[in-house]
Amino acid sequence: NAAGGPARYQGLLGGLITAVLLALLLAAPQVWLTAQYLPYSARGHMGLAEFNSGALSPKEWLTWFVPGFFGWRTPTYHGGIGVNYCTEYLGLAPWALAAAAFAVRGRKDPWVGGMLVLAAAAFILAIGPATPLPYLLHPLPVISGFRYWSRILCLFSFAICTLAAM
Repeated sequence: NAAGGPARYQGLLGGLITAVLLALLLAAPQVWLTAQYLPYSARGHMGLAEFNSGALSPKEWLTWFVPGFFGWRTPTYHGGIGVNYCTEYLGLAPWALAAAAFAVRGRKDPWVGGMLVLAAAAFILAIGPATPLPYLLHPLPVISGFRYWSRILCLFSFAICTLAAM
């Protein structure tokens, strides 16, 4: 058990569970009010198509990972989202540094794995209709009022930049 094995993740898992429970406790009054007023808002009766609005299409994935894929024009954004809530390209340095952090510290540091999970989860949520998630999330009370799923890419950028800092 020189590498620590499952015991090394117990503290991290306990801290994560404590943080989630505390966040739920602090958010409960706002979530309760949101659930009460959502039927009276414009987002209260959104269909699945509107719920999926703002998700990244495969064409937009290319512009997010490959700069200038559709040419260097003004504006540089070529996706279907009218209002872009995040940058469509992160830069080469963060990608290279994040890959180096994974190569050097990947198995040794649980934070590297955590940031990779955060980046993967944010990207999967951002691509929305390409996965079965919208069909699972749309019936949920408060989440049914969400849209513009590409906004979650700020967490993707945060995770990659955190890995780059490591």
